[in-house]
Amino acid sequence: MLQSEATGLLLDGTRRVCGVHTAFGEEWRARAVVLATGTFLAATLHFGLQQIPGGRAGDAAASRLSECLRDELGLEMGRLKTGTPVRVLGKTIDFSAMTPQPPDAKGRQFSFGPRDADTPFFGQLALEQRPCYLTHSTEQTAEIVRANLKRSAMYSGVIKGVGARYCPSFEDKVVRFTEHPRHHIFVEPEGDCTDEYYLNGMSTSMPIDVQWQMVRSLPGCERAFISRYAYAIEYDFVFPSQIDTALSVRRYPSLFLAGQLNGTSGYEEAAGQGLVAGVNAARFAGNCGEPLRLRRDQAYLGVMIDDLVTKDIVEPYRLFTSRAEYRLELRQDNADRRLTRIGYEAGLAGREALDQVEKLEHDLEDARRLLATIRLDGHGVMELLARPDFHYAEHRELPVFPPRVLEQLCVEARYAGYIAQQREHAKTMLDLDAWKLPRDFNYDLPGISVEARQKLAKRQPESLGQAARIDGVTPAEIAILQVHAHRNNS
Repeated sequence: MLQSEATGLLLDGTRRVCGVHTAFGEEWRARAVVLATGTFLAATLHFGLQQIPGGRAGDAAASRLSECLRDELGLEMGRLKTGTPVRVLGKTIDFSAMTPQPPDAKGRQFSFGPRDADTPFFGQLALEQRPCYLTHSTEQTAEIVRANLKRSAMYSGVIKGVGARYCPSFEDKVVRFTEHPRHHIFVEPEGDCTDEYYLNGMSTSMPIDVQWQMVRSLPGCERAFISRYAYAIEYDFVFPSQIDTALSVRRYPSLFLAGQLNGTSGYEEAAGQGLVAGVNAARFAGNCGEPLRLRRDQAYLGVMIDDLVTKDIVEPYRLFTSRAEYRLELRQDNADRRLTRIGYEAGLAGREALDQVEKLEHDLEDARRLLATIRLDGHGVMELLARPDFHYAEHRELPVFPPRVLEQLCVEARYAGYIAQQREHAKTMLDLDAWKLPRDFNYDLPGISVEARQKLAKRQPESLGQAARIDGVTPAEIAILQVHAHRNNS
């Protein structure tokens, strides 16, 4: 179903969400509903001073659905802004004037199998690896922007929504960073089956005639043909303090929200939420027990969702590695070791995948035991592996291990001390997360500030750990909550 077709949600006699109304008068009933509306809710596209209702170029906005969430369900909503750059046809680009950026010789994956060592796979499809290119804006580009600032939706005061701080529009770069005469533009292939290229770094809300001038001022784009114009877009979102870590709305447990609807930016953040919301909606509909909830020490998805339900969202949320306290554990090379068993128990991974990871863990344990018995030049091998100038393969007297086993041993050895510190900190947080708080917990307690009471009552944390991560709640107040939670659980 397209976002613009949904006009409202069906409620049963207990005011539980049980389906969707469409623009065609249909009623689609379901035990659980997932809303992943992207930028469609009451959305407006901005091409300079021209404003067009739309969820994206060529698609209608979902205005009535936004009214339903606000007026009928009573959800607190806000307004955000994002944008997208132009797309140009590759056959009109002079790549010889740009710096090529070839793909990695060997792709790095999050899943590992016998074929992954030689061929990059997306499911069962082998994808050709295509290069990106680097060009840059010029002084002419900046002059074009400065001469037309009053025609920009951003600088004319037309746009009211808050944009992402880390993804400024190109005109924002020109105005704010006057000391930089030029800015990088990354020319990226749009996909495997199209000749379009995405000019990353040139997001803009300028009118289309100005966009032509800007693009053709770039080295290599003097004759480029724009296939899709850039635009800014404003849209409604639901403040995520109203959802829980399963991505269901606390007041409507059968309604799940995912993606930019929850105040995040798009791409990876949206895709991850879609996975979690979809799994949990299916588990809810099938009465399959507890929902999938990922912790901060297990996955970046856990970090993001915990941030959404505990932090104030004032701009589109982006997930940076710096947001994760345990990022040395949340590595790309051990994604399968961290998450395959969780996926298996949730019905997302097969027995074969779990067997493969368990075999890796057994091989690692055997390798650790064997290396603990070997010394080289008076040093333990694990101690030597921690040294960047030590090359295991050069020592033929040492046992041979599969490449992934040796890789994991090297990582463990080099980061052992730091990982131990993070695990100790994680244990402290896990102890707090073990203290569960009921949804009807009364936060009107002596020693709890008015600010903390309001934030706790609004977010309804699921545990003491989650309460501790709410801005404005102090360690002393967590200690008071712990005493009262102990009394309630006794």
